[in-house]
Amino acid sequence: MDNMNNENIKVYNVTKETFGFESITREGFSMLLANDVCVSVIYGDGSFSDKGESTAEVAVTDSKGNWYILANDKLVVFPLGSEVNPNVTPDELVTILNLAKQI
Repeated sequence: MDNMNNENIKVYNVTKETFGFESITREGFSMLLANDVCVSVIYGDGSFSDKGESTAEVAVTDSKGNWYILANDKLVVFPLGSEVNPNVTPDELVTILNLAKQI
């Protein structure tokens, strides 16, 4: 990356329709995956995070209304209704996204 210059940078028009992203607030976003699973990432005031310094609150839901939590490196349905994954690190978010693709 040290030898990167402006000739190596390309700008793409990325739209919500292209990738399924939607801005929730200036402090979060959600994305709808191809399998109709929604992943929401919030890191602002009132979230279960350190306000985005190193963690975020992450919710995972499917089209049937199930909410999923990360447990033992698996996404499992939360049996009591809605629940979020609190204080998720960037590495844990990548794990959640990869698992959410497989629901």
